[in-house]
Amino acid sequence: MSTRTVLVLLFCTAAVLAQGKSSDKVIKATAVAGKALGGTREVTITLDVDPKYYIYANPIGNKEFEENQTAVTVTGKGKLVKVEYPTGESVKDKVIGEYYVYRGKVTIKAVVEGTGPTEFAVKVQACSKTACLLPSTLKVVAP
Repeated sequence: MSTRTVLVLLFCTAAVLAQGKSSDKVIKATAVAGKALGGTREVTITLDVDPKYYIYANPIGNKEFEENQTAVTVTGKGKLVKVEYPTGESVKDKVIGEYYVYRGKVTIKAVVEGTGPTEFAVKVQACSKTACLLPSTLKVVAP
């Protein structure tokens, strides 16, 4: 593990302990399903991130932090065919290097096989300028 990674992990650990808060407290998720076409349908997942925070984009653009990037999976009925993540905003940090984030309203497009309600899990980690919150998995259902 590189010195840079250790420094970042120590900073994030201290910040999380100081905050004592998880990412789901600053992010709201909704899902809207489109019409079914040939056994599949498009679902729009919208994340609304508190203005004081950002979440890590997908792709994050930094191999050392890929486990922190936003990720969508299907947890109920249906099969995830494709996910289209928006392009993140570039952040250049002297210690960490370059990585990508989402701020504000984030729209993710997913294509799923199957009909009926589909439950998604959206893995996120929110950070402010001074601290990262504990990662969370948001559950959202597309009717």
